[in-house]
Amino acid sequence: MLDVTSTLLLRYSVRVVAASFLVAWSALAMAQETETGKLEGYDLTFPAMGSTITLNAYSDSEAKVEQAFNAVRREIDRLVAILSDYEPDSELNRLHREATTPTPISKELFDVLAESDLWYHRSDGAFDAAIGNLTRLWREARKRRELPSKVEVDQALQRSGWDQIRLNKSDRTLMLLDPRVRMDLGGIAAGYIVDRAFQILIAHDLPHALVNDGGDIRCGEPPPGRDGWRIEVGSLWSKASENRVETNARSATASRTPSNQRGAPLPLRRIYLKNAAITTSGDLWQYIEVEGQRRSHILDPKTGYGIVGPTLVTVIAPTCIHADVAATAVSVLGRERGLAMVLENPGLEVLFASRSSDESPIDLSVSPGFPVGIFEDKHALK
Repeated sequence: MLDVTSTLLLRYSVRVVAASFLVAWSALAMAQETETGKLEGYDLTFPAMGSTITLNAYSDSEAKVEQAFNAVRREIDRLVAILSDYEPDSELNRLHREATTPTPISKELFDVLAESDLWYHRSDGAFDAAIGNLTRLWREARKRRELPSKVEVDQALQRSGWDQIRLNKSDRTLMLLDPRVRMDLGGIAAGYIVDRAFQILIAHDLPHALVNDGGDIRCGEPPPGRDGWRIEVGSLWSKASENRVETNARSATASRTPSNQRGAPLPLRRIYLKNAAITTSGDLWQYIEVEGQRRSHILDPKTGYGIVGPTLVTVIAPTCIHADVAATAVSVLGRERGLAMVLENPGLEVLFASRSSDESPIDLSVSPGFPVGIFEDKHALK
């Protein structure tokens, strides 16, 4: 990992990998290598939004890549100052203090809130960006390792709900009907920020690029000589639920080779992806035990409690904001209703995995267009 104050880029030479690493060879993949000449791969990793951002790009110009990566970092810092509920002086938190009357908001915040409104209705309330009081309550509970009382949960529920938000699309204003309501954009803002970072790389003429925010991924054209970016969809066997991406055969910026000797979990699927986004939501990193049940950090807006796990939902979409918000909504809706919602929205594909106990096999469901991949942990499946 690079020091956050450094602008130095990691660089590695690109070479055509063995056919076994590819879904298939294609004339297009080989033509890319010929037409572009020798490209080199660059990556930069830095902390942001409580996570780790990795940028990957292939280019024949280190100066171009460095300029693009620096622009991405500046933009991410700017967007965090708008969208974060952790930053006391973010625009979002200022809005909580000021929006007792219709209050003008920035285009960036409006765009995220407009998508939040769309997906609130599209998911029948399963995605609700106005449950900040609930997320703060459970965030503190996980820190203290002490469950909130039912009274506390009920009180937070009463001060939550998108029905208390009035978003005026004609004059770009927002008003809180209940001034106690707090928003939390954690299930959608990361996707929006990844999309903005990706757009900057494209604007700097870097089509062979990828942005990875801890498993929220947006990718463009694949590395030269490949049919796609290799993505590993994590397993439910351990705390390894985030998507992992391998950029070439010699250097994996966010990927580990499974080792049966070490007992490492094999991924549910290894797929190749290009010009798309992928996001995984799950409870393997953040959960709490409630009356003997494993409860996710992903909250059901109707009950105020985390969904029952362990579960893992991976969504592929044209943009990361849609993959991000849909993964949260499907997690809350559950297998049947979640898959039905995905089928009603063209461009989305989903993988839903769950298990009833640590000893039970994984129950896996996928939408018809989700990539089959070149490997599945079949021993873990029903």
